[in-house]
Amino acid sequence: MQETPFIAAIVLAATAAFGQIELTSRVVHVTLFANGGARVETESALPRATGEVCWLNLPLDLLRTAGHDPQIELSPVTLFDGPARFGRIARPRRALATDMAGLLAANTGAFVEVRAGTNEFFKGKLWLSGELALIEEATNRTAAVAVSAISVLRRLDGALRTQRETTDPIPALLATRVGTNAAPSARLAYTLPGVRWSPAYELATNAATAARLALLAKLEGNTAALRGAPARFALKPDGPAWEAPEIGEKKTVLFSEDVPCERLAHIVMPDRLDAPALVHTALRLANRTGCAWPAAPLGATMFPATASGAVAMVVMEETAPLRLSRRVREISRHPARQTPVGAGPLDEILAVGMITMLNETSTPLRTLVLRGAPDVVEETAPSAVTERDAAGGRWLRWEINLPPREQVTLEFRYRALVKPEASK
Repeated sequence: MQETPFIAAIVLAATAAFGQIELTSRVVHVTLFANGGARVETESALPRATGEVCWLNLPLDLLRTAGHDPQIELSPVTLFDGPARFGRIARPRRALATDMAGLLAANTGAFVEVRAGTNEFFKGKLWLSGELALIEEATNRTAAVAVSAISVLRRLDGALRTQRETTDPIPALLATRVGTNAAPSARLAYTLPGVRWSPAYELATNAATAARLALLAKLEGNTAALRGAPARFALKPDGPAWEAPEIGEKKTVLFSEDVPCERLAHIVMPDRLDAPALVHTALRLANRTGCAWPAAPLGATMFPATASGAVAMVVMEETAPLRLSRRVREISRHPARQTPVGAGPLDEILAVGMITMLNETSTPLRTLVLRGAPDVVEETAPSAVTERDAAGGRWLRWEINLPPREQVTLEFRYRALVKPEASK
């Protein structure tokens, strides 16, 4: 939308014809986007009288950033005689004259007498042009006198004015009221740049089978004028949004709900005996809230994006209460008949990998084990599921209950190509 220039004379003429009513808008709803900007909806009460020019103060100077279109809308349009315009409107303002230049400005257009220097007097209509006072004398001659040289000013057609009126431009939305039976109010919307939000989670597990999950909106930028307004928080213009009763000072709670929760031990073992196993406590949360959960930080970890009806697995920093050991037993070894190009001589082995776990608690412990899958897996006991991660890596997955104070061993029989053993 291009700025429409406003000329003071035109606006003041409209004032005389209709009268101007200044309205202050209140924010009734805001949509904040995580990728930047906010759509602000405001509402103003209009006078019931018809045929009046109304303006609404708006932060248009802030809106007019490089490449930014405020996209101001006004509704219902039946209240006005055409599209709403916005720009700079001239507002009459009075100021006291504090020096000779101010006195001259306050009395522009009057019939005056001025003295310049010690003995030069001029009589006529007064006009200003920069640093000069122009005196239109009765002889159709105009004298130009430097303002700095004038020492006496006397008004001949009335009392000397000590105040002058100027026009103070203000940014505003301008519209003309016309006769209508609609409700006397105006609603408009504009985009406010420079504000954004980011999601973050808080989680409290006070029960064995439930957790209190809260999604927060952390606010960035100058949101002081928006605080207390009802809001929607959207990840992007066409993305999911969350309703909030009002915007807070630094953060806003989007939802805080009890969700089904299961605590388990989470074990990750790469397909290398020299790589340490990662053993942590994890929480499995069922999303029954009816809306998707976005990916966002949860403390030092990352909460995964979770669709409605799906399950989120959140791996915590704390170590799971179990003891773990693993070993490999070779069944056979012989030189490989075929090897990858450039790999050199390799042996083909048939081996059994064993993972032994001891639950060190007095209650059963649900356990999820992910073990990097070797080249060819022939058999697993108990049965494991083979799955791939986002990078294409293959994993063996077991999910079992570990009885309290008891050991459980997982086995997998596989074939793999390895480097030959060093000669003794």
